[in-house]
Amino acid sequence: ENPASFKLISDRAAVSPGSTFRLSVKANMSPGWHIYWINPGETGLPTKIKWEIPQGCSVSNTYYPVPHRYVQKITENLSMVSHTFEGEAFFTVEVTVPQSIPVDSELIVSADVDWQACKEICTPPTTTILNISIPVEAEDADSPSAEAIRAAWQKGQGGSPQIKVSVKKTEKSLQLKGVIPNAVKPPAADARFLPSGSGQVPAGSQQTIHIEGDVLTLTAP
Repeated sequence: ENPASFKLISDRAAVSPGSTFRLSVKANMSPGWHIYWINPGETGLPTKIKWEIPQGCSVSNTYYPVPHRYVQKITENLSMVSHTFEGEAFFTVEVTVPQSIPVDSELIVSADVDWQACKEICTPPTTTILNISIPVEAEDADSPSAEAIRAAWQKGQGGSPQIKVSVKKTEKSLQLKGVIPNAVKPPAADARFLPSGSGQVPAGSQQTIHIEGDVLTLTAP
């Protein structure tokens, strides 16, 4: 059984000089298997991607999907909490092509994907190397993957509403407070703060969320 497979895809079949497009590492996990977010939680290793792009191009940080909170019961009184992806996941960057790139050339990008998959057992840490070549033409053209990448972007980190918060830290807790924009639906009562850095907030911690008017306050130990 292959627990996870990866493919490098583009939302463009052709790119033009000066344009911006999206590349995604598309991950497919076999039933019952999962891989991990950049902050894996209490178990597992993070999924990390190193991008190699042609000189003159610029690339954004990698946008991750919103992870699943996976609770693994170890004993009657002990559980381990991880931040995982199951089924299908897109890890996306935005790439800007320089105006000086010649038409009829090729744009070659590679991505080194570090990952670990787990079920009842875990695979060894693995690096998968992916490559894609995209022609440079006078006009952009959508690829067959364009719709899937856009849909994943809207559901994930790239398309999610942004709330600016202030941070107050004490010896016992971390408090985030911010104003919910008018067009944004308030988060659910079980919403959680997931920092991208491991160890900042325990993955299994009890968090509380309070909304009064348009002011959101989240407290984590």
